[in-house]
Amino acid sequence: MNVFSKLLDLGVKEGIFIFHPKCKRIGLTHRCFADDLIIISRGSLDSVCGIKCVLDIFHEMYGFWFNATKSDLFVSGVSEIELAKICECNGFKLGRLPVRYLVVPLVIRKLGEKDYQGVIEKIRSMLN
Repeated sequence: MNVFSKLLDLGVKEGIFIFHPKCKRIGLTHRCFADDLIIISRGSLDSVCGIKCVLDIFHEMYGFWFNATKSDLFVSGVSEIELAKICECNGFKLGRLPVRYLVVPLVIRKLGEKDYQGVIEKIRSMLN
C-alpha cells in the first residue's frame, strides 16, 4: 500500500490528477483503512481519468487490479454532462451522498455527538 500511496502523491505532483479543492492545503489525495481505500480528487473528467491511469500503472508494476464493480464514485457539484463522461470513462457505479463509512458520516463539517451514536451503539452491543 505504501507504493500505491506514493504513486497517488506523485500523480498529483506530476499533474496526472488534481487535488480536491478542500484537500490541497493539507496535501490529501487518499485515506486507507484496512482493505478500504478512499481516493479524493477534483471532480473533473481529467482528474478521474488521471486516477485511473495511476491505478493502471500500479497494475503494471504489481499485477493487482482494482475491481470497478466493488468501487463507488461519489461526486458533488459536477454537471450532469461531466458526470456522464466520468462514469463512461471508468466503469465505477455512482454512489449517493451523504455516505457513512464505518457507521460515521463522511462530511466536511466537525462531527457532533449525534454523528457518533452509531459507533457508540455498536460498541455497547459488543460489550453486552
